[in-house]
Amino acid sequence: VLVFRTKDAEQFHPAFLYYCLVDPTFIEYTMATCKGAKMPRGDKGAMLLYEIFKPDLETQTKIADLLQSIDNLIETLRHKNTALESIAKTLFRSWFVNFDPVHAKVNSKEPEAMSAELAQLFPSDFEESIRGQIPKGWTAGSLSDICSLNPESWSTKKHPNFVKYIDLTGLKENVFSEMTQYVFDEAPSRARRILRKGDSLYGTVRPSNLSYGFIGRDDAGLTGSTGFAVLRPNDVNSTEFVYCSMTLKENIERLTHLAEGAAYPAVRPDIVHEQALVIPTLEIMHSFHKLTSPLFEVHANNTQLISCLVALRDHLLPRLISGKLRIEDAEISVATMTLELEAEA
Repeated sequence: VLVFRTKDAEQFHPAFLYYCLVDPTFIEYTMATCKGAKMPRGDKGAMLLYEIFKPDLETQTKIADLLQSIDNLIETLRHKNTALESIAKTLFRSWFVNFDPVHAKVNSKEPEAMSAELAQLFPSDFEESIRGQIPKGWTAGSLSDICSLNPESWSTKKHPNFVKYIDLTGLKENVFSEMTQYVFDEAPSRARRILRKGDSLYGTVRPSNLSYGFIGRDDAGLTGSTGFAVLRPNDVNSTEFVYCSMTLKENIERLTHLAEGAAYPAVRPDIVHEQALVIPTLEIMHSFHKLTSPLFEVHANNTQLISCLVALRDHLLPRLISGKLRIEDAEISVATMTLELEAEA
C-alpha cells in the first residue's frame, strides 16, 4: 500500500490530491507502468513522476468541495437504502423466522406493532412438521416452491443489440457499484442471465462475498452473469419474501459451508433454489408484500439517483482535474442535475 501526503498544505489541498489519485487517467497510467510479470505491482517512482494539473489553492478547494458534495450525497442515499432494507429484513425475521406474532397469540397477548385485522391472520398455535414446530396452517417447504431458477437467458439467436451487464464483482449486499454496457457480440461470454423487476440474484462463486441483489426496476437489456443464481417469484406477492429469505444470515452461512473447490469455492444454483423455509398463508404473504414493497420502491428510486450521481461525478472528475472544465461550468451542471433529481423525487 502506498500512502500519499501533501508536502505543503498551502500548495495542495489534500482532497484535491485524493481526486487526482482516483482519476481514471492516473489509474490507467499506474497499470501501464506496473513492474513484475506474475505479480504486477505499482511503480512508486513512476507514480511520483506523473504530472498533474495544479490550479491555485482556491480553485483546488472548490473542485474538491464540489466532488465531495456529490460523493456525500451518494453515501447518504446508500445509508438510506441500507436502513430501508434493514426494516424489511427485521420484519421478515420477526414474522417468518422467530414467529413472534404467533408466540404472542399462544401466550394470549396481542402481537406488537400491527393492527387487529393483521393480527387476526396469524394462527394461535403451532404444529409439528419436517422443520419442527411451525405456525398452524403454514407449510414447510423451500424457495423452489415459490420461485423459479434462472428463468430466462440470452442465446446466440435471441438477444438484444446491447446489454447492461452486471458481474459478481460489481454487486455487493445489494449495492450495484458497476454496470457495463456492451454490444452483445462483444460482451463477456457469461453475460447471459436476463434480469427483470422483482428478480433476486445471488453470486454462486465464493458465497461469503455477499454478491447478492434485488432488481427494483425494469431496464432494457439488463443482464447478469451466469455466476448468479437468479430467483424469480411465481407470484408478485412473494417478491420481497423471496429476497429476504435468500439473504438470511443463516442461509448465507449454509451456502458458504456447502461451497466446493479450493481456488474458486462455489455452490450449484439449485442449492440456492432449494433453501428450506416456512411458507405462510397467502393472506400473510400478501400483507408482507403490501408493507415492504414501498420500501423496495424507494430503494430502487434511490439506486437510480445514485447511478445518475456516479455518472455525473465520473464525467466531471477527469475534466476538472485536468483543467479542461471550469469549476463554474461544473457547478452549473451539478445544480441542473440536482433540480432534475428533486423534480423526479
